[in-house]
Amino acid sequence: MNERQKNMIRKVNMKLYPIYLSIGHNLLFVQGVKVLFLSQVKSISNADIVFLRDCICDF
Repeated sequence: MNERQKNMIRKVNMKLYPIYLSIGHNLLFVQGVKVLFLSQVKSISNADIVFLRDCICDF
């Protein structure tokens, strides 16, 4: 790849970075809300939540 192509790729990545960042922060927020819901409303312990997520990730 020459320098011009690399510069074009960098420009596209710089434009997409805020989108990637917002998606990542949104997912972290949603996971936090799910944990709070399960622990506060459903009275499931945090250890059980982590265990269930581990089991789900294995499959």
